[in-house]
Amino acid sequence: MKLERIIVAVDDEEPSALAVTWAADRASTRLAEITLLMSVDLLLGNPEDEEVRLSQLTSIVRERAPLTPVTTSVIQQPIVEGLEGWTANQDLLVIGAHSAKRLLSVIAGAIPYRIAVTSNCPVVIVPQNWTPHSGPIVVGIADDESSQRAVLFAANEAAVSSAQLEIVHAGENLPTSGDEPTPALRARRSVSRDRLRLAVDRVRAAFPLVQPMALLEHDGAVESLIRRSATAGLIVLGTRRRGALSSAVLGSVARDVIYGTLGAPIVVVAPGDSTAAAHTR
Repeated sequence: MKLERIIVAVDDEEPSALAVTWAADRASTRLAEITLLMSVDLLLGNPEDEEVRLSQLTSIVRERAPLTPVTTSVIQQPIVEGLEGWTANQDLLVIGAHSAKRLLSVIAGAIPYRIAVTSNCPVVIVPQNWTPHSGPIVVGIADDESSQRAVLFAANEAAVSSAQLEIVHAGENLPTSGDEPTPALRARRSVSRDRLRLAVDRVRAAFPLVQPMALLEHDGAVESLIRRSATAGLIVLGTRRRGALSSAVLGSVARDVIYGTLGAPIVVVAPGDSTAAAHTR
């Protein structure tokens, strides 16, 4: 079994404790090691407070995953820039998202979005209203090829956790009733079904024991994924490496996580993530 290297970016706000809890629960089910990374301000930071906070967060790991090695580190630079170097050799980056105190939390506001599109490994964003629970792995696929790695990542998660895999493609508020569909609408639905079919075939080829459900939603991607996040164990999305999520819609989903709308953690996977590829082997 391959060792999974998990890094958790933390600060002194409550969402960081949720992020550590999520990482510890994950580590308790597999061979893993966890690094807690804190960014500090040399002028405003208090070393004693930082040491106490890291000790508190380390205790969460030792309580929930006693066999998992855990280390701590402090960087004296902005968290986004610092993480770019740290994530080069990691398999997963986990961060907590705060909505109520966006200006007070280091890892808040637009920062989770910036981290997600610049990280060298898949990024898990744990929303502030998350509570530990099991549920299906839901992967949203886009209209281009940027979701391929995300689909395989999600399939591997389903295989490891024995969870149901749901592959969702959401149309742009496609109507479900009323007048006879226009040729353009029928063509859009046909393309969506083809996307789903290709994704299902890709999963079955790589993970024969996983039986994915293909779901064509007729409302928007944001609405669909928010609704499913209430019962999902994990939401998985793809991203383009050049700095923007797969579409403006997916960008909105990421912001909804930051603002605490989603009930499940979201994983952002870039097409070229070498660590995401390792998860699928």
